[in-house]
Amino acid sequence: MDMKPAVIVDKLATAGIHVQPDAGQLKVVSRIPLTDTQRDWLRQQKQSLLAYLTSGSSDTESLDWNRTPEPSAADVLFNQPHIDAIKAGQPVQVWSSVLGEWLWWVRDEDGRQALLQQGCELPIYTLGELAVVAGWGTEALREVHAFKREMGATIEPPVCGDSGQE
Repeated sequence: MDMKPAVIVDKLATAGIHVQPDAGQLKVVSRIPLTDTQRDWLRQQKQSLLAYLTSGSSDTESLDWNRTPEPSAADVLFNQPHIDAIKAGQPVQVWSSVLGEWLWWVRDEDGRQALLQQGCELPIYTLGELAVVAGWGTEALREVHAFKREMGATIEPPVCGDSGQE
């Protein structure tokens, strides 16, 4: 099975299995018990997954499973190591309790494109987009997210002087 790292991480997340590096080890969190086959596969891919996840690389030759259910989106906002990782160009996967799904947070459009080129199917938000929606209410976030997902849209800041009111 030769899959690109982002695809593997997405498929695992969809199945409720999340992996991430943890002090040089591969940490796995799953909503349901792993099968023997899944455990064996993870053991076989451990070094490749750790290398990919800790490097922040978009190298498609190394596999990436190291995305354990990362903290919630709110937790990441107040977790300096995660913010530092994103600013350094490493994508971080977060659970949004507001949206009820996993998201990728990346530094910029280059980070988004790297994940998309690997076949990523989860929603991707750049730091710029997150800055725009910061402080929005739950319903507004859900509506904009649904539009973003359906249309493949990006969120842009308002044009100077445009308050959105007439």
